[in-house]
Amino acid sequence: MADHGSSVAGRSPAEAGTDIDYMLVQQRIESILRRILRLDRREAIGGTPLCELGLSSMGAITMQYQLGVEFGTDLQVSEILGARSVERLAKTVLSRSASEAAVAAGAGGKSGVLI
Repeated sequence: MADHGSSVAGRSPAEAGTDIDYMLVQQRIESILRRILRLDRREAIGGTPLCELGLSSMGAITMQYQLGVEFGTDLQVSEILGARSVERLAKTVLSRSASEAAVAAGAGGKSGVLI
C-alpha cells in the first residue's frame, strides 16, 4: 500500500509544495529579469547580484510592478536592486507574499487601508 502522506526523500507534502512554489517563483523572476535585460536563455544569471547583471532603477521599477501584479507583493525598488541573486529575491517574494496574505486574512480577507 502506498504512503500518500509523505513525499520522496522523506519530505512532507507541505515542504515539497514549498519547494515547488520557490522554484516556480524563481523561474518567473528569472524570466522577468531576462526580458527586462534582454538576456539570452543561455546566459547564466544564477548567483549574480541583479545590479551586476545590469538592472537599472527603471528596470527595477518594471520588475517591482510585475512582481506586484503576479505575486501580490509590495517590494521596494531598493530591495530589488540590492538583491544578491535571483534565488534570494525569490525567497524574499515568497516570504513577503506569505506575510501579506496572513495580514489580509487577519483583516477578514480584505486588503488595503484599515480605518
